[in-house]
Order: sequence, then C-alpha cells, then structure tokens
Amino acid sequence: DSPEPCADAGGSLASRVRSLTSPSESQDVASTLCPALTLKQRLLAFSICVFLGVCFDVLSMGKLRGVMHGHAEKYARMYTFGNIVALSGTLFLAGPTRQLRRMCQQKRWIASRVFLVAIV
Repeated sequence: DSPEPCADAGGSLASRVRSLTSPSESQDVASTLCPALTLKQRLLAFSICVFLGVCFDVLSMGKLRGVMHGHAEKYARMYTFGNIVALSGTLFLAGPTRQLRRMCQQKRWIASRVFLVAIV
C-alpha cells in the first residue's frame, strides 16, 4: 500500500498539485478531464467550481425558513447542487478515474459512500 501523494506535509503545494494532475503509470492522459488544460487553467476551473458550490450552499441557507415550515425541497435541491458543483471541481485536478479510484481506497470508501448517499 503506497502512501498518498499529499500525505507528505513537507512537500510544496505546487508539487502536491502536480501529483494530482499528472497521470500515474497506470493512468493515461485521456482519462483526465480536459487533458489539454494547463496547471493554471485546471486550478482556475477548480477554484471557480468550489466558489460557485460554496455560493449555492450559502444561498441555500436563505431557504431554511421553508424547512422550518415543512418545505425542505428548495433548500435540499440548492444545497445538493452546491455540493455537486464543488465536488466536480476536483475532477479538473485529478480527473474522474483517479478521483473515483481514490474515493474507493480503504481509508476513504466509507466517508465517500456516506457523502454520496447523503447528497442523494
């Protein structure tokens, strides 16, 4: 079992991001999302997705009054959409295949499944 690339706290941020964005031996560039993007473009896309996701989550708080009156649908839809948008930002850094592989690792599979079930 190999250690996670981001587990080394002594590594620089740039080297940790590169380890997320560069394909490993078992993964080719075609399996990443938008393989032609540069590191700067990937970071920008990730940042935009996370920002928009957080905005939707914050805006969903305005719907909490409806939850108190038994109408949670609008809040749940907006909050779930915010989480999905924020999570999709990681696909720009790691790619869908690597992201799914990491979510299924022994240390992460329970938390990943609980999160995915909670947003459904």
